[in-house]
Amino acid sequence: MLGVAGETVLFAASDEPSEEQVWSWDAGAGLTRLTDEPGLHRAPAGAGGTRIVSSHTGSGHRFTASNPTRADVAVAYHEAEPLVRPQVTWLEIGERRLRTALLLRQLAFFAKWLEPTKPDS
Repeated sequence: MLGVAGETVLFAASDEPSEEQVWSWDAGAGLTRLTDEPGLHRAPAGAGGTRIVSSHTGSGHRFTASNPTRADVAVAYHEAEPLVRPQVTWLEIGERRLRTALLLRQLAFFAKWLEPTKPDS
């Protein structure tokens, strides 16, 4: 459970083992999925139904302000660009199709040091 705002309960759940989505439940609307992009999402309940959804997805990390009476608004987030960004390949292995990830380093940042240099003329 992530939080309660009035009669609405927010909680994290998943039908995919490598993801976590935000859901809400209230007597009037019933069960509602609030996030849908694959990844890890969190959203503590806020006053007046406003909540800040924190999302870690394949496209990065972002925050979104969400309110039932208004359109969602992206919140500015200024994180540092990582020096090494892994290339993630999601895999299903074995009879039980267990989820795992293959991580490789992306060397684009270091490419200028890896290129052969020309001798001075």
